[in-house]
Amino acid sequence: MLIMKIAILTLPLHTNYGGILQAYALQEVMTRMGHEVILINLPVAKVSKVEKVKEFAKRLVKRFLLFKSVPLRAWPTDRERKNIAQHIAPFIHKYLQVVECTCEKQLLNLVKKEKVKALIVGSDQVWRPGYSTSVSTYFLDFLKREEDIKKISYAASLGRDYWVFTKKQTQALGELIRKFDAVSVREDSAVTLCRTYWGINASWLLDPTLLLDKTDYMKVCDLIPAGKEKHLMVYILDSNINKDRIIQEISELKNLPVHKVMAKNKYWNVGSSGIKDCIVPPISEWIEGFMNAGFVVTDSFHGMAFSIVFEKPFICIGNKTRGMARFTSLLKLLELEDRLIHSVDDLKPDVVNCDIDYSRVNALREKEINKSIQFLQGALCKME
Repeated sequence: MLIMKIAILTLPLHTNYGGILQAYALQEVMTRMGHEVILINLPVAKVSKVEKVKEFAKRLVKRFLLFKSVPLRAWPTDRERKNIAQHIAPFIHKYLQVVECTCEKQLLNLVKKEKVKALIVGSDQVWRPGYSTSVSTYFLDFLKREEDIKKISYAASLGRDYWVFTKKQTQALGELIRKFDAVSVREDSAVTLCRTYWGINASWLLDPTLLLDKTDYMKVCDLIPAGKEKHLMVYILDSNINKDRIIQEISELKNLPVHKVMAKNKYWNVGSSGIKDCIVPPISEWIEGFMNAGFVVTDSFHGMAFSIVFEKPFICIGNKTRGMARFTSLLKLLELEDRLIHSVDDLKPDVVNCDIDYSRVNALREKEINKSIQFLQGALCKME
C-alpha cells in the first residue's frame, strides 16, 4: 500500500472523552497502517452576541424577579475554558498529532501547506446540523475543486434516524458527498438515509474506539490492573430523577458503590464562581473507571462503547436528546439490545444480574473490525 500523509477532520477537541478518544483511535489505526497522520482541530463554535444577550436577559429575570440563584454569564471565557480543560489538554498534546486551524476559511490553505493526500471525515456526529458552525465543512466543501486530494468519510454520524436537512441543504450536501471517494457511516439507519436522499451507497462501520483493544487504552493511560475493589461506573451526560433511580437500584442490586468520573457541575449552572466544580478529570481516570468497574450505567454512546471494549456488564439509558440511532445501531449489531432501557420501569433484575457473553460479542465485533479496516485499506488503495 502507498504510504501517504492523511488528515483527519472531526469535531473540535475540548473536554469530550468520547470525541477525543475516537480521534485518537482513528489516528492510531491509520498510523499502524504506516501512514503519516495529522488531526485538524477547528475552534469550538462561538456563541453569537445576539444569543448571549438573549440568555443574559433571561437570567436577569430569573435572578432579580424570580429570585433564583443563577449565574448571569452562561458561557465560559477562553481563559475559563482552558481552566476547565486543564487535565484533558496534556493528553491531546501528547497523543494527538494536532494541527490547529483558526477558522474554516483557512482549511484549504492548511491542507495544501501540509501536503495532505487524503482527508478522512469522522467519526462522531460530524454530519449533524448544530454540532458545528457549518455542517458543509464536514462534507469538505472547501475541497470541491480539489480532485487530487482524496475524500473519505469514516463512520460519520448523522445523529438521528430521520432526515433533518432542508431541501436546499439536501441538494447542496448531496453534490458534495457525491465527490467523496468512499463513504461510511456509524449507524445502519444512515445507510438507508444516504441511499434515499443522496443516492449514495454508504458502508456501515464501527466507531473508531471499538477498533482498538482495552490494552491499547490501558497502555496509553499508563494503567495496570491493580485488583482494586469493583465499583458501579456511572457516566451520565444528562442527569434527571429517572436516571438517579436507575443508578440507585442497580447499585443496590449489585452491591456496588457508585463511582463517577466527570466534572461535578456545568458552567451553565454555576458560572465563574463555581469554576472549580467544572474542571473535567483526566482521561486516564475515565478509562480507569471502566477498567475497575463491576458494572456500568451510562446514557452516553462512548460510555456504552467503552463498556464493550472493557467487557463489562452494562445498562445503557436511552438519550433521545442526543440521538437514539447510535445506541440502537451498535446494540443490534452486537446482539445486545436487552441492555438498552428508557426508564426505571424498564429495569429488569434478571438482565442486570445476567453476565454478558463477551466471547460471542467479541466474535461479532472482530468481524466488524476486519470489515472496517478493509474499508480504510480499500479506500486508500484506490489512490495508487
